[in-house]
Amino acid sequence: MLCKYCGEKCIKKGVVKHRQRYRCKACKKYQQRVYMLNRISPEQCQWVKELTCEGCGISSISRLLHITKSSVQRVIERIASKISIAEYNENNQQYEMDELKSYLGKKGNELWVMYAINKSSGQVIDFCVGRRTFLLLFCLIKKVAKKSSRQESHRTISSASPADVPPHEHYSRRFHLFSEA
Repeated sequence: MLCKYCGEKCIKKGVVKHRQRYRCKACKKYQQRVYMLNRISPEQCQWVKELTCEGCGISSISRLLHITKSSVQRVIERIASKISIAEYNENNQQYEMDELKSYLGKKGNELWVMYAINKSSGQVIDFCVGRRTFLLLFCLIKKVAKKSSRQESHRTISSASPADVPPHEHYSRRFHLFSEA
């Protein structure tokens, strides 16, 4: 076999995954006669998309479809790159802002999701993810204000920052799932 890099003669130098490897005497590079690249079929890409929507993790999808985790992650990243944020042109609407606290790995790594919902349609207008700071909240308020000609919004944010919003617009209460009989 001739080297594909420099054209000199190659010698046999080991077997990897049942494939003969060769080493060039001149440039000392290793190569194979035939490389096999396993492609993910369009059906598998569709399954990755559906399983992701169902809430399966990368490891689970990899195990179920018999493909590598990195391939699953690459497909998810490719799908995510095609997603665009919907533009809403709404005038004179009321928005409710809320926040959700979660953890990333351990309790020391708090992660906050702040989002704005249109009160009449119930659609999520925009969201921000990060540490709970006034800057993150202000960023969300600015985004919502751009989408609406009206500058006011209602929000349900806990008592850490009630001074930011007038008392008559600040709601902080628990929702009861079961009615008391």
